[in-house]
Amino acid sequence: MNVKTKNIQIENSVKTLQTSPLFQLSLGSKELFHSNFLAWLFEMYPQESGRVISRFLKKTTGDVEVNKVLRELKNRDLTIYFNNGQELVIENKVKSLPYIEQLELYSKDAEAHQNFVLLSLMRPPFSIDGTIKIGSVVWNVLTYSHLAVLIKEIGTSIQNEYHRSILSDYESFIISFSEIFVSNTYGDGDLFSDFYDPSKGSVFQMLQPLRIGDIYQKLRYEAFAGRIYEILTKKYPDLVYLSESDEGRKVGSIYVSHGMSRALGMVSVSYVLAKGLYLTVQIQGGSYRQMVQGYSGYGKTSRKVAERLKVERLWFDFDHIGASEEYPRADKGFNEYSGIDFYRSVKLPSIVTVEQVLGFVVRDIERIMQSKDSLLI
Repeated sequence: MNVKTKNIQIENSVKTLQTSPLFQLSLGSKELFHSNFLAWLFEMYPQESGRVISRFLKKTTGDVEVNKVLRELKNRDLTIYFNNGQELVIENKVKSLPYIEQLELYSKDAEAHQNFVLLSLMRPPFSIDGTIKIGSVVWNVLTYSHLAVLIKEIGTSIQNEYHRSILSDYESFIISFSEIFVSNTYGDGDLFSDFYDPSKGSVFQMLQPLRIGDIYQKLRYEAFAGRIYEILTKKYPDLVYLSESDEGRKVGSIYVSHGMSRALGMVSVSYVLAKGLYLTVQIQGGSYRQMVQGYSGYGKTSRKVAERLKVERLWFDFDHIGASEEYPRADKGFNEYSGIDFYRSVKLPSIVTVEQVLGFVVRDIERIMQSKDSLLI
């Protein structure tokens, strides 16, 4: 799809959302709104809903009418109980993609009668064939665009005209919402500056009046982190993790994370040099950083590691990027966070493509892996 066609599609979706009362109501809580709406639907119409959502159960025989719906049981968004003894756990992600640790946590102590669904705007990068396997637990990935199909199916069995009209609005709302974010894709040849500069494209500007521009940018960086994860996983199997938490990080492993800071998307790729000590590539906006990050057990001594790596040219080298200026300017040491994270950076040239930035990251991680035995002495 070319840019013009994509923007027309998004513009039409924006117009639909602007006329949707349910979309306006959803802006106050986003994920909570959808979870609460689905809980209401499944409890109000247990037979009609049960017939449709029971397809996610391992056991579909017997009475599949919904018996009960609980919210936030063990921090799980929805737990649905069926008359045949089965349970369906739904984890709902609207504003972000899940990290694997979240699903691992919710999969703990899973019982044979429990079934798991991840409801998400987009499929996470670690999903294979629409499922995510965590030990013996299989999560089915349900996108919001597919949820719209299920909502329509449930609605055909409902006689109450007012409720049918609400479901019709909700169906239209989540279809348009999905179209916006599923189109949140990019080609390797696209300019990387489109990621962070709202003036570069009209999509961010179109979404700002709807108060969802931040989600659009956040999901774009998450998708970029997913690309990095996929590339590095092929190069270094069993060493790469898509992870949010700093806890339990293993020495010699690579961790890819994403987030938002100061209204800008951010991606970090960290190699664990020693417990509590990371070498990190971080991209935020147009800033490309090489960092030494010190956590538990290192603290301010991470500066000494940074200084040695710089002197020996084992890190803090941006020759492969071709930027005109490095920061801090000249040879003035490092910028720092909290006295334990030290970094130098360059401003990415405005003409670099997504593919080139991916190459910069991979090259830096390859360099670490090739010289890892010399990095910490």
